[in-house]
Amino acid sequence: MELNDRMYYLWQQGKSFKEIQEELKLNLSTGAIKKRIYRIKNKNVDINKIEGEEEPKPQYEEVENGYRIYYGKQRRHNVFITFNDLEEALNLYCIAHLTLNQVSLKMNLTRREFYAIKTAFDITKDSMPFTPKQIDFYTAEELAEKYRIKKKQYALTKIEQNKNKDIENRIKQMDTVDYWHKEICNRVNQIQAEPYQITKRRKNNEELFVAYNADVHAGLEVDNYFNKYNIEIMHERFKKLAEGIIDNVENKTIYIADLGDTVHGIIHGSVQKYSTWVNNAVTEVIRGYESLFLTLIQQGYEVHFTKVNGSHESIEKSKQERTEEESFGNFIYDMLEWKYGKFKNLHFIPKLKGLNASIIPIFDYSTLLIHGDNNSLNKLKDADRLFKEHNVKEINAAHFHHRKVEDFNEMTVHYNEPFCGTDQYAGNKLMSSGFGTRLVQYTPEGRGNELLIRY
Repeated sequence: MELNDRMYYLWQQGKSFKEIQEELKLNLSTGAIKKRIYRIKNKNVDINKIEGEEEPKPQYEEVENGYRIYYGKQRRHNVFITFNDLEEALNLYCIAHLTLNQVSLKMNLTRREFYAIKTAFDITKDSMPFTPKQIDFYTAEELAEKYRIKKKQYALTKIEQNKNKDIENRIKQMDTVDYWHKEICNRVNQIQAEPYQITKRRKNNEELFVAYNADVHAGLEVDNYFNKYNIEIMHERFKKLAEGIIDNVENKTIYIADLGDTVHGIIHGSVQKYSTWVNNAVTEVIRGYESLFLTLIQQGYEVHFTKVNGSHESIEKSKQERTEEESFGNFIYDMLEWKYGKFKNLHFIPKLKGLNASIIPIFDYSTLLIHGDNNSLNKLKDADRLFKEHNVKEINAAHFHHRKVEDFNEMTVHYNEPFCGTDQYAGNKLMSSGFGTRLVQYTPEGRGNELLIRY
């Protein structure tokens, strides 16, 4: 007996590859032994028989209370199905448009059994779900009515399932929002904010200033050629913002407009990879704004604050599931208003109802605030007409992380520099621009001087 045949014989006797190696004292690895044995095994199979055999079409036979379907090679296998179950299975397949697997699960059949049943009766997805016996027994009108009733029944079932699914998704969303809200409430209650110690220089003038704080991205962590940013540096920049306002704004009133993407968020994996955990980020940016407000109030300013939201502040990761209600940005605004809403010299300007936009009244005209992504722009194509009573003269936005001014439907849009600076994504693409907070002077005649408080 040849070596390969001896190996194959021992393997048929139940020996493992390791035992064969030891018994025959082979220098071959167990992997090589396995290959040789399987090669012999495959040679013993009659390939022509396997490839040449064609499984016959399943056949059905009417028996008491149903049908027996014979299938497989030489029709050695069979399955019984009642008249009612057959009707329901075909209806599910042809009218409800369930898959083979779904019908099999519902009817407690294997996939192979149901495939044999529907093949025996020449049923496809586009077929009428009736057996030859039903077609001979019922009139055309009766068959059409049976089909209509079943189609209506499955349609109503589908509507109910979709409705329940929508309710479940909404409950899941609200549970998520409630979780984040409680977590952040607990953290905000622990904040002990203190004003920055700065010497003021201020005179009274007839002018109004707005500080446009765009793309704070609290929680972002970056350290590259263009920029270094983290929670600690964010607080340093809030202090520089307070200094910049005090050094340049001489009248009593100051407007602070947060243009969205205030936290870096959790909207996708790459965002979370380069950021602090979102609870900490939300808490720390609230702390930053608290210190800014208290500092300005201590220096005698009357502060007006408003905020819109950016996509990074969404609680939901999927674009399709995002809504304005489920946003960390709302938490930030609500927590600040909750803690400081009754301060005499701190006023909160809410967003326009139902819109992610806000309006700052300036003398006899206004500026409209949006985040600046395509979605928010498209909703405001007719801003001058929609907000006619506010006499909107310009739009201020963020989102692009660089300064630009462009016309949009006969309205000037001012995109503002980012507070956070160049992030990881832009740095990797060698894209960088100036960053800071833009401080704009307004007079009764319109937009006046402006400067960038640089960080």
